[in-house]
Amino acid sequence: MKALVAKDDEKSVKDFTRLFILHLFATFLFCMSNYACPFGLVDVVDDLDSIGEYAWAQAVHLDVVKAIKRSSQNIVKAGGSDATDEKGYLSGCAKALTVWLYEHVEIGQPGVGWPRIYK
Repeated sequence: MKALVAKDDEKSVKDFTRLFILHLFATFLFCMSNYACPFGLVDVVDDLDSIGEYAWAQAVHLDVVKAIKRSSQNIVKAGGSDATDEKGYLSGCAKALTVWLYEHVEIGQPGVGWPRIYK
């Protein structure tokens, strides 16, 4: 990436943009334990002109919901008689859960929560 930053031709700028988006996918939006980018998203960055047409919030939401279900199933399996070696870690955008928690759960003193309209 450092080599691409020094260049200013259109191809290098697009390549840097693709790499940065993949980095964002792998480390923030669609995190996995090995910091790999989900394979299906690699093809998405090939067409930078249409990348804004995707429903990214919905994709992140679905990924987090699937991760929660998968983790809870692994925890239940580990607690039962058919224990597995799988851990109950959470992949996906954990920051999205923090935002959801902040908006839906009163944190701190009771009655001091902010209405969602003001956020």
